[in-house]
Parts: sequence; structure tokens; C-alpha cells
Amino acid sequence: MCRLIHKLLRFIALGPKWLHVYLSSPKASLEQCILLAEQQSFRAIVVTCDHPHKRVQLIHRSAFDQAIERKQDKTLTEMSYTPNTNVATLNVNKRLDDHTPNEKLTWKEFQWLRTLTKLPIVCKGILSVDDAKLALEYGADGIVVSNHGGRQVDSELSAIGCLK
Repeated sequence: MCRLIHKLLRFIALGPKWLHVYLSSPKASLEQCILLAEQQSFRAIVVTCDHPHKRVQLIHRSAFDQAIERKQDKTLTEMSYTPNTNVATLNVNKRLDDHTPNEKLTWKEFQWLRTLTKLPIVCKGILSVDDAKLALEYGADGIVVSNHGGRQVDSELSAIGCLK
């Protein structure tokens, strides 16, 4: 996962770099990524702190059947950094489940992440004042109000609706 940061750096324009991570990634990988981000002068770590929904199942995406015909077996991270790659070249069925976040995360994992770095940590996925307070209590330096969007969260509160 982190070995791709070196490749990604070629494509980053001048300006601040933030590393986005999921706490469900293997701890050794997260440690390596954060160390590398610090070495490469990244300015912050953005952590998706919630991920309440599983992905939309392929059976619900019948309109995309043609686009999902797979020609290669690429992971999500490989697709992100490979020019001219799209859903048609991603083995969605096989690989996406490998990247589904852990539904049993607690604030303890967030505290553990806080011990790894002095970089500011931004907690993404906040939809309530109570969660915002918890994020700050457990070491967040900032928050992003977000419900992740997409069709799988149609019944969720809108992020802008939470900013009352």
C-alpha cells in the first residue's frame, strides 16, 4: 500500500499533501504509511472514522454490468495510481471486499493512531456534535462533516443538514 506513495508523489502538484487512511488497514501498513508521509513532508493525516455501510452489491448495479466486465486484476490502490484505468479494468467482485473497512472500530484505534505521529489528524465522517466532541477528546486536530455520499447512504442525514 505505502510503496505507491513514491509513485504518487510525481503527480502531486505543489501545495500541502494530506494522507488519507482507514483504520481498518493492517497496523503495520498504517505505521509504514504514516512514517513515509512524515518523511515526504505530508502536512496531515485524514482518517475515515466511520464507514457504516457495506458497498453496493453488484446485483443492485445492473446498469453498470457492461462497465464491470473485468479485463485485469487490479486492487483499488493500484487503480488509483495507474493512468487510464477505470472500473472496467478493476476486478470489483474479488478485490473490493478486501478493502471493506472494519465495522467494529472504536475510539481506541484512533488513540493508537494518535501515538504514531505528531502530524495533525483530521477525523472524516462526523455527523453529530457528540461525535465531533469525541473526536477531539480522542486526539483529533480537526473534523470533516461527511456521510460518504453515494447511493448506499440515501437514507442518511445529509452532511450539510448536520451543520445546523
